Amino acid sequence: MKSLQSVAAWSHKRCQDEGRVGKKIMNRTSQRNSTKVLLFLLVFTVFVFIVAFRLGNRAGLLTALAVLSVVYVLAFYLAPTFLEDLFSVSPLDGHDAWKINQYLTQIFFPLREQPPRVFMFDCDSVNAFVTSRPFHSPKIYISRALLERLDEKEVHAVLAVLSSRLMHQDGFKETLMSLIRQIIAGIGEHMDQLFRARIFSPIFAPLSRVLGKLLFSEKMMYRHDTWAAEIIGQKSLVAETLRKLHAYSLTSPLRVPLGFEQDFIVTPDPLVKNYLPLHVSVEKRLVQLQGIYPN
Repeated sequence: MKSLQSVAAWSHKRCQDEGRVGKKIMNRTSQRNSTKVLLFLLVFTVFVFIVAFRLGNRAGLLTALAVLSVVYVLAFYLAPTFLEDLFSVSPLDGHDAWKINQYLTQIFFPLREQPPRVFMFDCDSVNAFVTSRPFHSPKIYISRALLERLDEKEVHAVLAVLSSRLMHQDGFKETLMSLIRQIIAGIGEHMDQLFRARIFSPIFAPLSRVLGKLLFSEKMMYRHDTWAAEIIGQKSLVAETLRKLHAYSLTSPLRVPLGFEQDFIVTPDPLVKNYLPLHVSVEKRLVQLQGIYPN
């Protein structure tokens, strides 16, 4: 496994090999996401105002303003913090026996970027997830059970995979996807409660999963694992860590709301059978990473 100094050297060399300043690797993605945000807001706002004015004149404009305000609040504040509100989280400050903050600093500092803040959530499931949204710093969340059951090298392998995801994912698309899927699934649950019968959820839930499947890229998941292996310097360590996380998720599954399971490093509840799984199976990820599925 690479030392912390080797990780820093690797990050700097990667920046040079790709022919751009380290700062641009993260900033380019951030700027691209911010541009998408602004363009989306502009086009969507103009479209809604035009339709609202034609339908209701001034009253329509006021209604559109109220609706857009609610949508923007949900998209930028409520959806990305849903998992944080679901668990009891606390910042991983002070005594850091796993050298997590030091390790993240060694990865992100050569890229001229502040490392993401790390939080621990109280849970018996061995898992971790990330959240990111436009104009806000990304965050990494690690379960208490993960820190208790994995050694330092395996924890660093988890951090490498999550760091790769933060560097390459489109935070705006992820935010909107989670929000829209939650709204669709919520409509089904609300209709079930209204009619006191579980009729609508089985209809709306698959629609939500179809949307997620259309927006989710399996190739990007494989890229995260490969890039993490380059950081660590050992494919076998990343592979073994993923296998261990998957095994723990089978014995201690974690039920999360529909639309958020793709945020986790491995499927939080693999026992639930889905016809359109959003998470790539660990078996496929290991085949892509190592060429064969290790016994």
